[in-house]
Amino acid sequence: MLAYLNLTEREAVEFRKQKRFRRKRFWAAGVNDLWTCDQHDKWKRFGLWLHLGLDPYPGQLQWLKVWWSNRNPQLIGSYYLEAARKRKGTQTSLCIF
Repeated sequence: MLAYLNLTEREAVEFRKQKRFRRKRFWAAGVNDLWTCDQHDKWKRFGLWLHLGLDPYPGQLQWLKVWWSNRNPQLIGSYYLEAARKRKGTQTSLCIF
């Protein structure tokens, strides 16, 4: 794995060795242009997973749900659709995982 990273991401490996990380930047046209979806295993030892959706432009939380699994893409999709219906539609065409 390290050999592959040295070939493809040499600069990132050097920054990691020097403990100088660069934050990634992205561009969003405005509110509801982009939503990010994330799953955390912070409560994995209790058998629970934290699911959240965020609009990073205003920093607005779209949903925050706790469920016993993270292996059901229909469930995550239902969180997205529920949030979009609650806002009476959205311009969002992309959800980044």
